[in-house]
Amino acid sequence: MNLKAQFEKDLDVFVNLNEFADLHSINGQTVPAIINSSTFEDIDRETVQALFTSTLRVCVKQGSLNRLPQTNEEVELDGMHYNCLSTEVKQGCDVLVLEANAH
Repeated sequence: MNLKAQFEKDLDVFVNLNEFADLHSINGQTVPAIINSSTFEDIDRETVQALFTSTLRVCVKQGSLNRLPQTNEEVELDGMHYNCLSTEVKQGCDVLVLEANAH
């Protein structure tokens, strides 16, 4: 088995509903996805105001989505609206970095 075949086999385990993935709706398309979330705080020191944002990394198996969102495009994830900060391909997965202001 070559390295590409091994990566493909590993992806079937990683992006799997019985292991790490859950079904999520991305722009109306339901696909297995892994979501990693973190919250960052950006403080404006001059006005002493804080802006809280939620940043999500959404990982889907490459080719699962009919169309990948573009940078600064609005993305609907499970009924919530986010801004697409970037889209990249990493080891056979499409990784979407999404951001929304926390309320």
